[in-house]
Amino acid sequence: MVNHPNRSNRTPSAVIPTPDEVLTARQAAGLTQTQAAGVVHSKLRAWQCWEAKPGTPEHRRMHPGLWELFLIKTATVRAGLARSEPHIGKAETRMSNGIVLPVGSDVHIRRTNEPTRIYKMVGTNKFKDTAGVVHGLEIFQRTYDSVSVIDPMTGTVTTY
Repeated sequence: MVNHPNRSNRTPSAVIPTPDEVLTARQAAGLTQTQAAGVVHSKLRAWQCWEAKPGTPEHRRMHPGLWELFLIKTATVRAGLARSEPHIGKAETRMSNGIVLPVGSDVHIRRTNEPTRIYKMVGTNKFKDTAGVVHGLEIFQRTYDSVSVIDPMTGTVTTY
């Protein structure tokens, strides 16, 4: 298949990432290999092959379309692979009180006689407030009136 972008030796118009670029982008998004594979609807083994060093038997080049999908869904900028907020619907935290928090979601916590606190879930059990300070699950330890979670993939608002 000479015309296939993943098998041709000629310079393709689309960008085929190196294994180091795939690894760096995944780490910048704060994802495991399993989570990253889920973002592009692939298997863990495929992701491992994309991160494998060239010249090894398990190395495979990642298709440019999957690479672009991963960058779009994780909001990772290719130039310098700068980290942005991940917008991944797959990675999530399920709390014992039933609250489901997808990574990338906005979390609004309302308490009586206090202003609503707004956080962005930036990783498993990590929440960034509007001042940029990262917190853990302690934000849920005080009594609250309600918690609203806005899913980044669907825009669905769920209030607990």
